Amino acid sequence: MNFTQKRIEMMKAYSNAIDAFSNSDNQKAYEEMVQASKIARELADSTTDYDDTREYTTLADYYFAKAQSYLEKKDNDFGNDIYMMEPPTQGFNDFIGLDNIKKYLEETIIIPWREHKLKTRKKNSLLFYGPFGVGKTRFVHSLLKELDAKAYYFKPIRHFHLSDLVDVEHDYKQVFKEAEKQDNVIFFIEQPIPFFSDGQDDISKDTTELFIRLFQKENKRIKRKNLNIMLIATTSVPDKLSSKVFKKNLFDDIIYIPYPDDEIRKGMIERYFLSQDVDDQYKNRLVELTKGFVNTDLSRICKTLLNDKTFDIEKMENLISTFNQQDNSEFEKSVSIFENQLKDREIINK
Repeated sequence: MNFTQKRIEMMKAYSNAIDAFSNSDNQKAYEEMVQASKIARELADSTTDYDDTREYTTLADYYFAKAQSYLEKKDNDFGNDIYMMEPPTQGFNDFIGLDNIKKYLEETIIIPWREHKLKTRKKNSLLFYGPFGVGKTRFVHSLLKELDAKAYYFKPIRHFHLSDLVDVEHDYKQVFKEAEKQDNVIFFIEQPIPFFSDGQDDISKDTTELFIRLFQKENKRIKRKNLNIMLIATTSVPDKLSSKVFKKNLFDDIIYIPYPDDEIRKGMIERYFLSQDVDDQYKNRLVELTKGFVNTDLSRICKTLLNDKTFDIEKMENLISTFNQQDNSEFEKSVSIFENQLKDREIINK
C-alpha cells in the first residue's frame, strides 16, 4: 500500500469512527479511531519530509486521544501516561497458526507467570516484529488472554524538550511503582518508535536516551523483586528503532511474526467460510492464489467473496488478479537492515 492509499485508509477509518460514535457505538468508534491513529503514525514514519512527519505525528496523537475519549472512564491509578486495555476475549486457541511460537511462550512465559516463578521465567520484555497486517497485535492480545493479566497501553509520546525530561522521568517511574502495587501487569507499546527512535535530531536523541535508561532500570528492579510485570512491544518498522535498544538488551526476546503460510491461510479461509456451503476445490484454489498475502489482505478478499455468494472459481480468480495486494517491499528492505544489527542476538522463529 503506497503513501496515498494509506492516507485514504486513514481518512476512511476516521470517518467510520465518527459515524459509529454518532450511532452510540463507542467500542466501534474507539477501534476505528485507533486504526486511524495507527495509520497516521505509519505515514509519519514512512515520509522523509520533516513537516509531513510532524503533521502526521500530531494527527496520530490527536486521533489516539480522541479514541480514548470514546471509552467509558475506568479507574486508573496510573495517571495520564497510560490507560487500561479492554480485556482480550480470545486466547491462543482462537489464533490460527504460529504453533511453534505459542509453544515457546507457553514454556518460557505463560507457565512461570501463572505459577509466579520469575526465576524460571527470566523474561520481562518482548518485541514482536513483522510486516504490517500479519496479526502481531492480535497475537499479543491472545497472549494477554493466556496470561490473564491486567494490561495497559503506553500512550504515544510527543518529543520532549530538555527542560521537560526530569518531570517525564518522574511520571513514568510513578507508573512502574503503581504496577508494583498491583503486580500481574502487562505494559503494551504498539508504537515503540516515539520512545526508542533512531532519529538524528537532538530532541529525538534526548527522549530515546531517557526511555532506554528508564525502561532498562525498571526491568532490572522488576526482576530483582520477582514481580509479574512485563513490557511487550510490536512494530512493522524495526529498523527505525535505535540500535542502542538492542545493544543494551532492552528486550529479552525478539520474535518474528511471518507472512501467513499455507496452513495459516487455509485455517483462516475455513473459518471465514465455516457457515457457507463451499466445496474444498474452491477453498484450496483460494489458498493457492493468496500465497504472499498478509492476514488483512486475505480478510478483505474473503469478505468480498462472502458478499458475492456465488463461490465461482473463475470469478474468484478474476477478483484476486485485480486485487490491490499490500506492498511490503519496503518492509523487506528495512528488515534486512534491522536483522544485520542483531548478528549476536537470537531471533525467535527466524
